[in-house]
Amino acid sequence: LQHQAIIGSAEQQQGTTESDQKVDFILQGLGIQHHHALLKIVEEDCQQRLFIEQMNEKARICVNGRLITERTLLRNGYRLLIGNNHFFRVNCPKEAVDMSASIMEESNAMLFDYYDAWQEVLFC
Repeated sequence: LQHQAIIGSAEQQQGTTESDQKVDFILQGLGIQHHHALLKIVEEDCQQRLFIEQMNEKARICVNGRLITERTLLRNGYRLLIGNNHFFRVNCPKEAVDMSASIMEESNAMLFDYYDAWQEVLFC
């Protein structure tokens, strides 16, 4: 990911008027919109930060078990659900954070398995 990337499905749904922007990360399955989410690296406070936002009001995106509807910061180790069944763990190797906080986040994230991720988004 250089500056931004679009997550979505390979096929545009009939009856929509979405732009012709290329989908960079193609996902298939229930709940994936053609232009589902935008990942964007933004310079903030002299640091590069990774954000995600909906590109379609029907796009389901959960970050750490919370449904999002606006641009949201992604940090190293955060859990991401796209659509109904695509789980990801965010990896931001360039993120400059306090070492002790980073170690704590990683150790807590390592305790989260696939079952825990499903439980977390059950009501998302």
